Amino acid sequence: YRSDFTKKVQEVMGYILSSPETYPDITVRFHVAEYLLSIDPLNEDAICVKCSILSRTGKKGLAKIHFDSFVKAYEELMGSPYPRSFGEVVK
Repeated sequence: YRSDFTKKVQEVMGYILSSPETYPDITVRFHVAEYLLSIDPLNEDAICVKCSILSRTGKKGLAKIHFDSFVKAYEELMGSPYPRSFGEVVK
């Protein structure tokens, strides 16, 4: 039951992240991204949204710190480098 519930929550929150025209509030999208990253630290959509929002709100250094942390975890767990650059993520 818990696994199914978590999966459903991730699906709904993933939809929120992938639909900025439906959910334009960046505060909501930012918190959704943070929550998804707490459940799944390698959620690429969530790190892209989080870093993009931080960058657009003038917190580029903080965005880079979170991105670098994500890249390090990705490389450790996946055994290969993350295929996207910081610039690609925050555009």
